[in-house]
Parts: sequence; C-alpha cells; structure tokens
Amino acid sequence: MKILNLLLEVDKMDWFELLDKTIPAYTDVKKSGVAIQRDIQALLMLEAIQIKKVGEKKWILSVRLDWPARITEAAFFERVKNMPTAKTTNFLR
Repeated sequence: MKILNLLLEVDKMDWFELLDKTIPAYTDVKKSGVAIQRDIQALLMLEAIQIKKVGEKKWILSVRLDWPARITEAAFFERVKNMPTAKTTNFLR
C-alpha cells in the first residue's frame, strides 16, 4: 500500500527515489530490498503499476490509473493466488 500511495501522489517516480521513500516502511523486515522487489513484482503482476527503462540504470515507475477498469475480479484473485509471498503470510494460502 505504501508503494501505491507514493506513486499516486505523483505522475511518475524514479526507482531509486521510490526505494528511498519506501525503505522506512520495511524496517521490520530482515531483507528489506528483497521484500520491496517482491512487492513491486506483485504490483507488476497485477498490472497496477508500470516500469519504463529511461536510461542506463534508470527506471521510472507509475500507477496505471486505468487498472481497475482493465482487470476483472476473477483475474485479480487468480493473479493474487499466483504471487510470491513473504514467509510471514504463508498462512494466507
């Protein structure tokens, strides 16, 4: 949710800026970098965000504002079911 909220506040955001702003939300996680990448990957799998490479080692992320109209409820739950999870959420499966 933190990632989506940050991206909704702006039109687009640089990858490293997003990392700087989200790391504080992951302080209780042992491998915060891995957790952030997992959560970004989940948002990509849902097609809720997009990433564009704009240069050498430079990526821009943005929210796909048309996403709610593009995904059905069944497709959403199917994608969520296939997402990687953190060890702490294994009970949800």
